[in-house]
Amino acid sequence: SSGTTGLPKAVMLTHRNLIANVAQTGPGLAIDADDVLIAILPFFHIYGQTVVMNAALRVGATIVTLPRFDLEAFLGTIERYRVTRAFVAPPVVLALAKHPLVERFDLTSLDEVFSGAAPLGADLAEEASARLGCPVVQGYGLTEASPVLTLVDHEGINRPGSIGPLVPNTEARIVDPDAGTDAAYGEPGQLLVRGPQVMIGYLDDPDATAATLDGVTDDGQHLGGFIVPGPELMMRSLWGGTSDLASHTATSGAAAGAP
Repeated sequence: SSGTTGLPKAVMLTHRNLIANVAQTGPGLAIDADDVLIAILPFFHIYGQTVVMNAALRVGATIVTLPRFDLEAFLGTIERYRVTRAFVAPPVVLALAKHPLVERFDLTSLDEVFSGAAPLGADLAEEASARLGCPVVQGYGLTEASPVLTLVDHEGINRPGSIGPLVPNTEARIVDPDAGTDAAYGEPGQLLVRGPQVMIGYLDDPDATAATLDGVTDDGQHLGGFIVPGPELMMRSLWGGTSDLASHTATSGAAAGAP
C-alpha cells in the first residue's frame, strides 16, 4: 500500500484479518452458490483476493478469470458465461456507460456491478446502471483494512455516489485531528476505524505503523476516544488528506469510494 504516505509499504494482514473481512462482507455482498463472478482484478491485490476470490470460494460460487482486462473479451465473457456479478474499478464503469462496444453484447445476466479502488461519481453510476439495467454500487476500504470498511448492501437501498454503511463489527468516527473531538457535519477530519479486519502494522516500518495505528490493548483502555474491549487495532487515516492519493477526495488511504 502507498495510501498513507505515498511511498510503498508492505501491509501485514493476519489470517484472522482476512477471514474476518470475508465474514464481514458476506451479508452485504450476498454472493451465493448460483452466482457467476467475472475476475479481472488480480488476486494478489486485496480487492481481488478478498472481495472476489475468497468471498466467492467461501460460498461455492463460480469465478471466471481473465488474464488481463480487455473490454471486448470482458463483455464477451459476461455474455458467454452468463455472469451475474462484476467487481470492477471506475474506469470499467466508464466504459460500460459510454463505450459503443457494449451494445454488441447481451449483458442482461448481470445482477449487479460493484465498483471499488477509487471513488465512483453518482452521475456515472446512474448512467451505467440505466444502460445495463442493474444496480451499480460501490464500497470503501483500503489495504490496511483487508480491505472493506463499508459497502452498499446488495439487498439494500442504493443511493448513487454513496459508499454504504459500515460492515458488521466495524466502528468509525471522524474527528478534528487538532481538538480530538467529533468533526462538524460535512467538515473534513481524521477518520478513526476499529475492527477485526484492521492490519497489525507495516512490515519492518515501525514509524509508519506508529503513525497509522493508535494502538492495541487487551484491557479496555481508551484509544482515540473509543473504548477497546479486546485485542483490536485502531487505525488512523486522514479524510481529505494531502498525500499522493488526496485527489481521490475520500481519504489518504486507498480509497474505494466517496463519502
